[in-house]
Amino acid sequence: MEWFEILINPGTVSISNLEGIICMCGINSWAVEDKADLEDFLANNKELWDYVDKALLERTQTLIKIYLPDNPQGRDMLMNLKTALKAYKSSGLSLSTGSVNEQDWANNWKKYFKPIEIGKRLAICPEWETYVNPQRKILKIDPGSAFGTGDHATTRLCLEFLDQLIKGGEKVLDVGTGSGILSAAAVKLGAESAFGTDIDENSVNIARATAKLNNLNNCSFMQNNLAAGLTGQYDIICANIVADIIIRLAPDIPALLAPNGTFISSGIIDERLPEVEQQLNNLGFSIKDIRTSDGWAAIMAQIPSV
Repeated sequence: MEWFEILINPGTVSISNLEGIICMCGINSWAVEDKADLEDFLANNKELWDYVDKALLERTQTLIKIYLPDNPQGRDMLMNLKTALKAYKSSGLSLSTGSVNEQDWANNWKKYFKPIEIGKRLAICPEWETYVNPQRKILKIDPGSAFGTGDHATTRLCLEFLDQLIKGGEKVLDVGTGSGILSAAAVKLGAESAFGTDIDENSVNIARATAKLNNLNNCSFMQNNLAAGLTGQYDIICANIVADIIIRLAPDIPALLAPNGTFISSGIIDERLPEVEQQLNNLGFSIKDIRTSDGWAAIMAQIPSV
């Protein structure tokens, strides 16, 4: 089925006025992308990230998006909308239309995700792709679900460390699990078990789905605020989050690390790396390796044996 994609740049016209006009044209569904909402969100949630691409902010603009079926009724609605908005052109308002196929919405994004080989033993493969390599452990994922697809530098660096560290039989804790990709990869590589936590309930559900997709019964997940209240000891602890959260989490890690255990921290932009290093050093960690990629860093650290 073909659809009209209608993009309205409001100029100086208020969104509420435009929404009233849209309703009067018989249209009952639309989406507003408000640049001010993004700016407010970024300003009020700075602890959640260290880096925002300036190009993203420059590209972001306030838009109203409408989709109408390419049929007589949809064409009438579009004509009525264009007529109603003509009076606002002097206010900088603009309207553009395009054509979209319904199947394209569902599937076009998939072409950007292909199998990725990571380290010496691992391959990350979208669930709809066919990939065969007997030399690698193949981890299936749903790239549209949550952060952690393997193609971002922060996730890739963690996976490379896991590929290096896991020899078989390890217990792994994955703090801020996201899609569950690190937990699932750890078990695929030979870990005895992996336990992931995330503050977001939806992420926990997605992580469970990732484990199910790969038939991994020894991955478990729980909604939790970082490592609060956790007990037990783990051979490897992963935290692919952001620098501020890693700094806050780090004091809880030594009690959860098994003797000779390893703490992998990632999601650190290069500029914040010295702060995370300093925190780990202050807590008695010995930094064993630091890897960087595309402006991001990951740290492998251990507590020296007494």
